[in-house]
Amino acid sequence: LISYFDFIEDEQKRGNAGYVKWEQYDECHILSVFVSGLGVSYNKETKVYLDEGVLGTLSIRSGRGEGTYLLTGEEKKQKERIERIKITLGNNRELVAEFEMQKDDVQLRERMSEPEVGQEPVQEVAVENPAQQEDSVSDPRRERKEDTDLSPWEQIGKSREPFDPFDNDVECFRIFPKDLELLQPEYRLFQSNQFLMHGYYNYRHLIIFKKKDETDEYWLGVPGIYHEREKMAARMFGFEKFEAKNRDYKAGDLGYYLVTVK
Repeated sequence: LISYFDFIEDEQKRGNAGYVKWEQYDECHILSVFVSGLGVSYNKETKVYLDEGVLGTLSIRSGRGEGTYLLTGEEKKQKERIERIKITLGNNRELVAEFEMQKDDVQLRERMSEPEVGQEPVQEVAVENPAQQEDSVSDPRRERKEDTDLSPWEQIGKSREPFDPFDNDVECFRIFPKDLELLQPEYRLFQSNQFLMHGYYNYRHLIIFKKKDETDEYWLGVPGIYHEREKMAARMFGFEKFEAKNRDYKAGDLGYYLVTVK
């Protein structure tokens, strides 16, 4: 379910400022909070409230913030029904998202068309669909047919964009979920891994690079924000560790959750 944040000032709605995505699994609930449009000068460490309790903290920088929160065990049992997410901003201002009813497509389109706080409505322009963008890149399966002498790693290197997310000059490539067909069969199940797809649909890419001193093992990475709760979710879905460009990463930093593949 998705619910959009209303920006409330002096008990009056002034616009929209991001959204909450609520994903429900057998093992847990995942709540992904995205705040935007508060103005580049707005910086604040604030609390996120779930109904009447505190869900966690959120770091807002330059008017934007992202956080992922995991509910497991007793927390999950007590929150089979979530009604309200609130973020306090100070000065009689707050963000409120409600799950009182499931919104249909018409309501979602209406909310998405409203300008964000501090922004004027913009004229609609044609943009490339990320899925179309992905399809426009050469398919490694076709490359494999054409270059049967190349290893899967060489095929990725020939058809995908080099990428250096950690500034360490390790040979690394941006890839897409369909590239996972080049992995050994037991690792192709990551094509349906919920945590991986959650990160992919937020950031529209994955990464893969060789492990140090290993000839047949690689790190598969999915983009994400470092938080203890998201780290717990990552482990539940098989991801072993987190790495970021800044080695002294902290909560709120963007990086990659990694899992070993062959």
